[in-house]
Amino acid sequence: MRLAVLSDVHSNNVAFSACIEDISKSFIDGICLLGDYISDCPNPQATIDLIKGLKKDYKTWIVKGNREQYLINHDNGIDDGWTYCSYKGSLLYTYENLRQEDLDFLRSLPISCSVNIEGTDPLLLVHGSQRNIKELLYEDTQNTREYMDLTQENYILCGHTHRQTYYEYNGKVLINPGSVGVAIGKVATAHYCVIEWIEDRWQVEYRGIPYDIDKFRRMFHNSSLMEKGGLWPKCIIKSVEEGINWGPLCSKRAYDYAIEEGFEADYKNIPDRYWEKAARDLGII
Repeated sequence: MRLAVLSDVHSNNVAFSACIEDISKSFIDGICLLGDYISDCPNPQATIDLIKGLKKDYKTWIVKGNREQYLINHDNGIDDGWTYCSYKGSLLYTYENLRQEDLDFLRSLPISCSVNIEGTDPLLLVHGSQRNIKELLYEDTQNTREYMDLTQENYILCGHTHRQTYYEYNGKVLINPGSVGVAIGKVATAHYCVIEWIEDRWQVEYRGIPYDIDKFRRMFHNSSLMEKGGLWPKCIIKSVEEGINWGPLCSKRAYDYAIEEGFEADYKNIPDRYWEKAARDLGII
C-alpha cells in the first residue's frame, strides 16, 4: 500500500500540477490531503478543480486547513474586516474568485480523519492538530509530545509548518510532508511525501519536485492579485524564489515598525506603509 501525502498547496497550481504528474508515475494507491489548499497564489478555483480531479482518479482522504476555515467563516458572514491590503487582501481575492460549489466543497471537509486500511496501522490526518487547526507541531517540542500522547493512532500526518518532518516519540510517529506551494529549503521546489506499508510499519520517502518558476511568476503577473494583495504576493514570489517563508518575516517586521512609531497595532491592522518599509528592509521589493 502506497499513499501520497500533500499539504499546504496555497493555490500554487504550477507546483501542485508538478506533484500530480509525479504521483501519476509512482504507483500510488491513494492520496492524503492535509489542508491549506488555497489563498496566497492566484486562481484558487483551479486548485479546487485539481483536487476534484484527484478524487476521481484515486481513493482520497481530505481534511481542511486554517485557510479553508477562514474562507468558510467569511462566507458565514463573520466580520473579519477583510480589505485589499497586505494582510488580508490575498484572502479577499481568494474568496471573490471561488464559486459557490467550491465553498460548499470546503465546508464539507472535516478537521481530522482516521485512515483505516486493512492490514496496516491507522493514520490520523490533521492540518495543525485536532485541538487547534493552527497548532504548529514541530519536532521534539512540548506541545507536540503532549499531543502525540493524546492520540489513539500511532501515525499522525500533519501540515501547517511547511517543514518536512519525521519524529518518533513514545512509539508514535509524526510525519509532515512539507509544503507543495511554499516549500522551505529549495528554490521552486514542491515538497510532498510517499508513505508505504513495509514490514509492519509505514515508511516514508520525502520528495522535492522542481517546477517552472517563470510560469509561476507569470501566474501572478497575469492576475489581479498583485494589485489587490498589497505586499503579500511579492512575499510569496520571493519565498518561492529563495526557499524562505518571507510572509511571516515581513509581517513581524512590519508589526515591529508600527509599534516603534507608537501605532497601536495587532497583526490584523498594520498599515501598508509599515509593510512597505519592512519589505524594502528585507529586500522583498
